[in-house]
Amino acid sequence: MQQGCENDPLHSYKDPMKYELADEFRQLVLLAQQDITLEEWEKANHTDYELIHRNIPSGTLEERWCHKTTITGPLWKAEYMFYEDDKQKTCTLQQALLFIYTIDVSMIEELTYSAEKVLGKATILTVAQYRKIKYWSPQSATVSSWTSPHAESYLYYLTGWGICARDDFNFDSDGGKQYIEWQKVEKDYNRISRTNCFILHMLISPLLDEKRKTESIK
Repeated sequence: MQQGCENDPLHSYKDPMKYELADEFRQLVLLAQQDITLEEWEKANHTDYELIHRNIPSGTLEERWCHKTTITGPLWKAEYMFYEDDKQKTCTLQQALLFIYTIDVSMIEELTYSAEKVLGKATILTVAQYRKIKYWSPQSATVSSWTSPHAESYLYYLTGWGICARDDFNFDSDGGKQYIEWQKVEKDYNRISRTNCFILHMLISPLLDEKRKTESIK
């Protein structure tokens, strides 16, 4: 993965794991940018992914997904959610939550740069500016944002056990093996965390269109 990365401004020979993590993040963002139906996603044969089936006829708009795919690694977790799409008469990818577990708040620069390779140039918001949009405050000093008519993404940092808590480790199937991998990485890389994380929250149309309508009514 590091081939040819010497000319990349993210690369540091003193911290190769930081570069690797930022590059893995870029690949997770790239997955979220696919204009893809659930059937097409499944045909891609993502054998390492955990596919969870669920259907909620009620609940909040974002809770009404029909399928969710969760991918986990020692330093990250990614959730890709599929919602009913009336135009395509099937479920399509319309929301993604990407988690990077670290106590290194300064890494927002590397993660923003990685996301920009996929999403384009970011707009950097202060917490006060972000609060006017989303009505609550992350713990990072700034928020990286990307908006377009059909997609909306925000990258920010959170602390505490809430949404950042690692609840994806279990000892069924290969859960024990994954936990051992986590412990090994945790020993070698002392800036990771089980309770603090960066989150990239991505909303994609038509879910984004519905959410914008709802917020405009309020």
